[in-house]
Amino acid sequence: MSNYRQPAIQRLNKKELSYNYPLDQTTNNLANILNDPQHHWLLVFVDDKSQDIKGYIHVELYETTYLAPMFNILALAVDSSFQKKRHRPPINADN
Repeated sequence: MSNYRQPAIQRLNKKELSYNYPLDQTTNNLANILNDPQHHWLLVFVDDKSQDIKGYIHVELYETTYLAPMFNILALAVDSSFQKKRHRPPINADN
């Protein structure tokens, strides 16, 4: 993840989730998450026009002895300017 995205994640955490966590610790946590792809996934949503990060979801693999593997959603943040808006894929004239 490039450096310009780390402050965006921290801003989303502060603005949308009310977690005012220091940038250096956010950066360290992101590095740990990204270095553990067997258990952690981070999906980042980028605005096509501005290329700004508008949201992310962080999930962790959850395994038990009695069910198939599942995911725990650990964080879901969406910029308030993008909340309650529908994204519509381009219409394909061939359909």
